[in-house]
Amino acid sequence: LTDTYVDALNIIHYMTDRYNYEAVQMAFLPTKQRANMGFGICGFANTVDTLSAIKYATVKPIRDEDGYIYDYETIGDYPRWGEDDPRSNELAEWLIEAYTTRLRSHKLYKDAEATVSLLTITSNVAYSKQTGNSPVHKGVYLNEDGSVNLSKLEFFSPGANPSNKAKGGWLQNLNSLSSLDFSYAADGISLTTQVSPRALGKTRDEQVDNLVTILDGYFENGGQHVNLNVMDLNDVYEKIMSGEDVIVRISGYCVNTKYLTPEQKTELTQRVFHEVLSMDDALDALS
Repeated sequence: LTDTYVDALNIIHYMTDRYNYEAVQMAFLPTKQRANMGFGICGFANTVDTLSAIKYATVKPIRDEDGYIYDYETIGDYPRWGEDDPRSNELAEWLIEAYTTRLRSHKLYKDAEATVSLLTITSNVAYSKQTGNSPVHKGVYLNEDGSVNLSKLEFFSPGANPSNKAKGGWLQNLNSLSSLDFSYAADGISLTTQVSPRALGKTRDEQVDNLVTILDGYFENGGQHVNLNVMDLNDVYEKIMSGEDVIVRISGYCVNTKYLTPEQKTELTQRVFHEVLSMDDALDALS
């Protein structure tokens, strides 16, 4: 995988310099430059959860008559990324370290340094439509006529976001993300999250104070970046799906949801909207 990725980016950067050299911009830079080459990961939570299912549960591949694996049966419990479970956190830490180390073992154009991002760009929608089933999520599959069927598609969570199937509250999500080593993802580790105002407190002053305290703790603990929407899904769902004006932070930028495609609207409303700060709060509410 890293071989193909590096080859593609080396070719892209070389051919850009050869046929579309940015002479004016480059004239303002020193002769000897330190270059970074940016790489990224899409489907991070899906990969971590899959590894966790294989390690801690029982995963049985389902094959067709030609022996091709087209689905999986997962039996048993396993920790998911974002639940602040040391087992899934360790898998995530290993994954980003192993992936970045392999990228850095390659020769890069201009002797660049490989940097990796876990950013919430909207590629998670496009790439989900090119991916089949995994042990932890439903992807696309082919109809008998060879056409692609999207009816059961579950979108990848964006960036470093946990899956919407993870049982952790917002605090568990933040703790998991802060466990990742920035040196292996120096292009950024991003969480795009939605939190209900009720989860932060009863009054506006209490909500503001709690939010500031939580964000301070996250960044002091090693967190890198947060796109934050303080909103309740019940308040905005119908507005988003009907095309009314709703401004949200979705993938490193703000957007009016009426300009999103139907698929992007569906993916947005399938993201986690936290109504509690932690699972402890949820259990207390039930008891």
